[in-house]
Amino acid sequence: SSGINAEYGHVKTLKDNLLPTLIGLLWTAPTAEVKFTLARCLVKLSPLNPSYVTTSLKNWINCIPSHFKEHIRHSETLQMIEFISERQNNFKFKKVRKLT
Repeated sequence: SSGINAEYGHVKTLKDNLLPTLIGLLWTAPTAEVKFTLARCLVKLSPLNPSYVTTSLKNWINCIPSHFKEHIRHSETLQMIEFISERQNNFKFKKVRKLT
């Protein structure tokens, strides 16, 4: 039981502390390369808090300056964000269907 509690504590720490920190860094990182690397990392961590991460990434990608859109990793990162957004929408839809 204590092992499960410890594991939950680590997940809670990641969810409560790491995700907001990475999202803050995403907005303030000095270069496009760092920003896109952080975005990819957040996509991989999105199952920890799908709604929060998806919304944050969508807000970020919609606000990036136009010269970042020319970066080699923009298209791939945008596709990853769209994928997790679609996955999140499908999950919400299935959840609503179960309730009705």
